[in-house]
Order: sequence, then C-alpha cells, then structure tokens
Amino acid sequence: MQVPSQMYIDGRWVDSGDSATLDVLNPANQEVLARIPKASREDARRAIDAAFEAKERASKLAAHERSRILLKVASLLEQNSREMAVLIARNVGKPLVDAEAETARAVLTLTFAGEEAKRIYGQTIPLDAHPFPPGNENRLGFTVREPVGVVGAISPFNFPLNLLMHKVAPAIAAGNTVVAKPPSDGPLPGLMVAKLFEEAGLPKGFLNIVVGPGEVLGDEIVTSDKVNAVSFTGESETGRQISEKAARTNKKVILELGGHNPMIVLDDADVGAAVSAAVASTFGYSGQVCTATRRIILSEGVRDEFLTHFEEAVSKLKVGNPLERTTNVGPVINRRSLEKIERLVEDATARGAVATTGGARLVSGEYS
Repeated sequence: MQVPSQMYIDGRWVDSGDSATLDVLNPANQEVLARIPKASREDARRAIDAAFEAKERASKLAAHERSRILLKVASLLEQNSREMAVLIARNVGKPLVDAEAETARAVLTLTFAGEEAKRIYGQTIPLDAHPFPPGNENRLGFTVREPVGVVGAISPFNFPLNLLMHKVAPAIAAGNTVVAKPPSDGPLPGLMVAKLFEEAGLPKGFLNIVVGPGEVLGDEIVTSDKVNAVSFTGESETGRQISEKAARTNKKVILELGGHNPMIVLDDADVGAAVSAAVASTFGYSGQVCTATRRIILSEGVRDEFLTHFEEAVSKLKVGNPLERTTNVGPVINRRSLEKIERLVEDATARGAVATTGGARLVSGEYS
C-alpha cells in the first residue's frame, strides 16, 4: 500500500487551499515519513460542505450496501494488515506487536459495524397498556431510527487506526456522513484507511479527512451548524471545551476522555499477578493511553515484596526500535511529551520520590 500524501475531501485527494504542508515524523528517529497538506479552516469547511451535501444520499443508501462497503474495508484491511501495522509502528512509535493487535482490532470494529448496519431496528409499542385516550386497544406505536446527519470524528494519536474506526465505521453503518480529523502526530493510518474505503466503493462525500491543528480544524467541526454530532477522544479539558461549544448548536456529543487511574494492591493479593498487571498497564505504549495506571497504592503487608518484584520487572523492559518484536517500550510521541515526563520526574524527586530504575532520558547506546 502506498501512503497517501493528500487530504481526502468529497471523494478526491486534494492539497490544502493555501498549499501549507505538515511533515509527519517517525518519533523513534525523527525521520520524515511524509509531507502532507496542513488543512486550514477553509479546508475544514470544504470537508464539512461535502459531507453536508452527501448526507441525504447517505441516509438513503440501502443497509445491505452500507454493510457490504464496511465488510469490504475490513477484508482489505486484513489483507494489508502487515503493512498497516508497520505504518502504525513507524508513525506513532507503537511496538510492532501492539500495532498488529490494533490493526486486528480495527478489522473487528469494521466487521461489527458492517454486520450491525443490517440490524438497526426500531421498536413496536402496544398502546393498549394505557386506557387513555379511548380506543388504544386498536392502536400500535412504533419508533424508527434515523441517521443524525454529519458526524465529526476527532481522534488521538495513541490508537490512530482503531479509535478512528470506532467513530467512522458505526457512523457510516447508521447512514451518516463523516468529517474526520486524525491526529497531526499520527495521521497516516487514517489517510491509508480512507484509501481502502475509496477502493471499497464508498460514495464521494461520505468520508472526508482533514489533518491539521485542533484549535483550527476541531473548532470548525465543533462550531459548524452543518455538523450534527461530534465524537471526540482526547484530553479532558479539550472535551469540556467541545461540550460547551457543541451546546451552542445543539449537537450530540460523544466523549472519551483521560483518566488518572489508581491500582490498589491489598494484603491478600497475588503479588506476582499484581506486578504483571501493573507493569503492563503502566508501561504499555509508554503509558500514553487513558487507561494507563497513574498511581499504585500498596497495602503495608505487600509493599516490600511488590516493590522488589516491580522494580525487577521494570528493569527488564527493553526500550528500543518499535519495529523489533523484542521491544517492550518505544518512544513517546513527540518532544513535548518527553519534556513533560522529565518535568514530572524532576518534580517527584524534588518532593522526595526515589527513582530506583530509569528516571532519566536515554541516550544513544542505552537503547537499540
């Protein structure tokens, strides 16, 4: 699969209106993977207009046809799963094993949506349970599920393929059109899957993808009166701002936001199992997921044993090239994230914390 180098609007691969570009980097080595258009607010409006113009056609597309397209995309993605996993690993630094798991999950997500497209049922409601108004014995009520229209899909870098599919696939299954904004730090899997939708025969305007700054593109998507619903995954503060802005145009909003997740280990715990779970949930994808463990709270009776085994397990983690199967921890997504982590470590040690392993930026020769 050749990685697209343009945005996808109204069934065409296009450059930004002002010719601005964005370099997409490999966070493991700062290699420029692609130079793609950096969308402007006007580009976002073009994408929204395309989705708005297509929404009536989308609502009338037969369920079996929506199902066929989604299942075809699932099949194409499965056929190209190796290339997609490598692309994820290179674009966002996710270890290859985890990138393969994400790709497999995205295939399932598309398959689920494709099957459920044929089962969007309403309800029948017998009205004879109510004596008023008279004559209810001969009346029947029913509900019909209809598309909402244009859906804005704003997804993060940590699952650049599957989280985007969690938004796009169900929206299309239900007869909607989509304006998607994948992350600027990890846009290539989203652009690649748009190519698969095109190959599967998705009509023009049903899926539109723009890449660029969230404060510009996300704002246009959230505030446009042509967008009927917004699905966002990302930081809690951004989600709060989206809720406020979307309320002004009475949009439906679906938010999946960050967390600060504690793990509690009590005296009767299986310490080995607890250590394994703690290592996986803390260091999986370098901790860059909303479900990552942020704090470990230990009962006094297991404290020393847990810390001994936890430190040993963490010291064995291999930091390295995401494309190597032996790598457990790859790079964080960008320099901003790295410097934030360093500030947190410095703050913790200044407050009395002790770094028993790691605790400083690795330099050449300390990873491979």
